[in-house]
Amino acid sequence: MISPSSPFRLCLGSIILAMLVALCSGSTAAAAGGGAKKRQGAVWVVFFSEKGCGHCTKVDDQLRSLEKKYPVRVRRFSIDRPEDYALFTSLEAIHSDDKLAVPLVMLGESILVGEGRIGRNLEKTVRRLARSGGSGLPYLGTPLEGGGRSTAGTCSECERRPPTLGEEWGKIKKLLDERF
Repeated sequence: MISPSSPFRLCLGSIILAMLVALCSGSTAAAAGGGAKKRQGAVWVVFFSEKGCGHCTKVDDQLRSLEKKYPVRVRRFSIDRPEDYALFTSLEAIHSDDKLAVPLVMLGESILVGEGRIGRNLEKTVRRLARSGGSGLPYLGTPLEGGGRSTAGTCSECERRPPTLGEEWGKIKKLLDERF
């Protein structure tokens, strides 16, 4: 019979405890990351567009070109679909100081709004993220109930300047602190 204080029993208990800690910390990390997916080397991009938007079509063409050139995986959303619009308005609530508009691209820690800004920054951001091992799916938040229409403009070229990255991440962190 093995005594309660035997080295074998203590070692076995330590192994089981270590496995439980590793298992719990892994699931906690996944929950804290909003379920962010990360495949080895893949750069995840979230793209919001609207049917009939010429600026959106140009950005989509650029994304399709990048998908052939880099390990890019794109999640496409159209604000014409109610469920996608609900997600868009949820993101807009996170960024309540300024209106969001399409085309909108999220990747890594970047939120790019408007064909011009996306065109100038998308490929270099994808290249940087691909070289660093990829990026997870950006945090999208939780859709608002009802998905009511907001006053978001549909052409970012006509809107005022988009918020800076620092402003955007500050809002996201504040929202996460409030919810968790």
